[in-house]
Amino acid sequence: MSYLTTVHATVEFSTGAWGGIGSALDLIVAAALRAGQPTVLLTIDRKDSVHQLSPDLRVCRIGMPELEGGRLYRSSRRVELGRLAGQRMAAALPGLLDGDEADLIVHSEELGGLLCTAARKRVFVSHGLAAQEHPDRVDLVAQERRILAVAETVAVLSSAQRTTLRRLHPDVPDVRVLPMPLELLTTEIDAVDGGADEPGPIVAAGRAVPQKGFDILLRAAWDDRAASLPPIVIYTGHGNADYLRLCNQLAADNGGRVTIAGWLSRKELLRAMRGASLVCVPSRFEPLGLVAAEALATGVPVVASEVGGLAEFVQEPTGTGWAVPVAGPADIQGPTPATLVGSLLTAFRQAVVPTSGPERLRRWTLDRHLAALAELLER
Repeated sequence: MSYLTTVHATVEFSTGAWGGIGSALDLIVAAALRAGQPTVLLTIDRKDSVHQLSPDLRVCRIGMPELEGGRLYRSSRRVELGRLAGQRMAAALPGLLDGDEADLIVHSEELGGLLCTAARKRVFVSHGLAAQEHPDRVDLVAQERRILAVAETVAVLSSAQRTTLRRLHPDVPDVRVLPMPLELLTTEIDAVDGGADEPGPIVAAGRAVPQKGFDILLRAAWDDRAASLPPIVIYTGHGNADYLRLCNQLAADNGGRVTIAGWLSRKELLRAMRGASLVCVPSRFEPLGLVAAEALATGVPVVASEVGGLAEFVQEPTGTGWAVPVAGPADIQGPTPATLVGSLLTAFRQAVVPTSGPERLRRWTLDRHLAALAELLER
């Protein structure tokens, strides 16, 4: 890997995030720092600022007072303000680099306009597909089509996501896989020593969107067999307001067996996972499934839908957990509640703690990630 600066553009960056794009960027940045790779994070905030976090890492925040302190992805003007943020980033980039050549990696569909700026290599990394996550948002699906149309190179985080993207967008010519350095999670997250004296709850976590399949887990809790399982706690928050209301209603109908709890910090979520009997990821689809990867690093058994990237590292023969077969097309239905509760019961009765989850994650090496990134950027 050369020492040319790499600029990562995203609508949000905060160290210590969990799941999704937050964890992915943390891993990418950690890998770059270990390799001594000069890196700039270009993101948005309330006002302009540049922070030199280390000799090899700067975070440049572009002021977006129009958001009034809110998050772009929660804004009703998400597409419009995202386009404006991209324009301000494009204007700031030459001064930030002081005339030096750089490679540009865009991680947010809203910032597609940056792919037309001057850079040695321009890549769009897709962390999820609007057609799956927001099928009712015509504006977001159209925005996704636009960025895929102008990107000279598109990268995804798993082979399964590449297959799905090619199916939904067959005109995209160049789709690469950028494997995450998941082994770094095993150095950051301590695994449990063994099972607790008293069984902890079943824990699930993620954004409140149908893709995450929390409604499947909530309906599984209605099954009479679920009475033999520990209580279920779902940590969720932002996302689809209608879906969150549905989940709260389903939880209320469960007579207290399921608790919908608020969003946690990374430290708090890892503590909750370490105290769980099982971590459940009942998703209808996952590009990779970083919440499951973080759970695997704790050594707690994981029960996850056999969809997307999850199927690549949650496999019963490896002792990491149980992969739940899906009922139909993976990005439409997910597992049935009956199938899910059966897998939860099997895992609860048979799992040995700690699992071999950390060992499994070490197959996603730092060297493999850096080599794929170098090939992606043609260095």
